[in-house]
Amino acid sequence: MSLLIQYFEYFSNKDLEGLKSMFSNDVVLEDWENKGTGIDQVLQINKDIFEKNGKIRVVLLSEASTKMNYITRYFCQIKIVVNEWSNIDVVDIIDFNDDDKSVKISAYQQ
Repeated sequence: MSLLIQYFEYFSNKDLEGLKSMFSNDVVLEDWENKGTGIDQVLQINKDIFEKNGKIRVVLLSEASTKMNYITRYFCQIKIVVNEWSNIDVVDIIDFNDDDKSVKISAYQQ
């Protein structure tokens, strides 16, 4: 299973332990509402998102990637479906290191 599919499945299932297994200790998350640095802050942001929203489903619409030294950067167009009726269109840029750990996640609401 690809890293992206696994990441979005963990997010859709609100699986904090699964997400934790994919994050580097110094992971950075920045979206249109939050910014966090370090695995504990990023997990707390995800926990807060999960608690504020009901059912979450991430649909991967398109992806592209590029390799830069020890980082693979994924550009993802996704749709986040909340409670089966609310859609949020998002562009994610997710960087994974050579250990397949996410080091940076940037999410932009469209």
